[in-house]
Amino acid sequence: MATRAEILWTMKSVVNNMSTTSCDGLADIFKTMSPGTFIDTHFSLSRTKLSYLIIDCLGPHFRKMLLDECQACYYTIIYDETTNSEGVKELQCAIRYWCDDTKDYIMKAINNANLSIDKLLMLGSDGPNVTKTVFKLVNENVKNIRCIRLIDIGTCNIHIVHNTFLKGLEFIGIRVSNFVIDVYYFFHGWPKRYEDYSKIQKDNSIPNHRFLKHCASRWLTLSDSTARIIEQWDGLLKYFLTSAPNNQKSLLKTSKCKNIIDCLNCTTFRAELEFILWSTSIFQRFTGMFQR
Repeated sequence: MATRAEILWTMKSVVNNMSTTSCDGLADIFKTMSPGTFIDTHFSLSRTKLSYLIIDCLGPHFRKMLLDECQACYYTIIYDETTNSEGVKELQCAIRYWCDDTKDYIMKAINNANLSIDKLLMLGSDGPNVTKTVFKLVNENVKNIRCIRLIDIGTCNIHIVHNTFLKGLEFIGIRVSNFVIDVYYFFHGWPKRYEDYSKIQKDNSIPNHRFLKHCASRWLTLSDSTARIIEQWDGLLKYFLTSAPNNQKSLLKTSKCKNIIDCLNCTTFRAELEFILWSTSIFQRFTGMFQR
């Protein structure tokens, strides 16, 4: 019973992404909560034991499940040569495979909801490319049942628009994307730098706002981060072109600072910022409609 309780708690820790240190002192808490029970005398679980249970007990079971499922599937091996925590070189491998169960679960969900296949018009999905096989399999299944195919009007319009905007950035705007990322990480995690910049904001009546993070894989986040850069434009000029060269010359040697200064000194860069902000508003009117 104690072993079963330890494994159940290990599974809960994995599912809820709990830290191994959360198990420190757990046995004492359970003993206090349930004195005189089997937990009081036999339950024992610490961070070290939790790690062993996950790696040596549960790990082989789920590894076998994964490999058994891959036997009938096409797969890809991804590898990387790296150095482990002990300073020893090792080769790490990951496997990606296609699981036909996705189609089966979709059909099972339809049946469990007691919905009629005859009334199914189309199948919507998230990404424009990764779920094409799912659509094909479900479509063939539906055709076999009712002899009529699904309506195919493409996949997620929002993803397609995002990809279109990315293609545009490759011709004009990629420098803006790199710039807002550099500015964000130049100040992020550096309290002294932001403290100095805050003084410039206060002295020049610039809103005391922090820079916004732009995620390069979610390209339209460039809109808000670019708007913040434009709002803080005068402050950036004073900080990087006047304050830093006079007071913090060591900062000028960092790659981020060099890239930022190069953009600030470019006579057309402010126009690039304005263009990106204007163009993102066009795309966001479309994506906003679909998101609502």
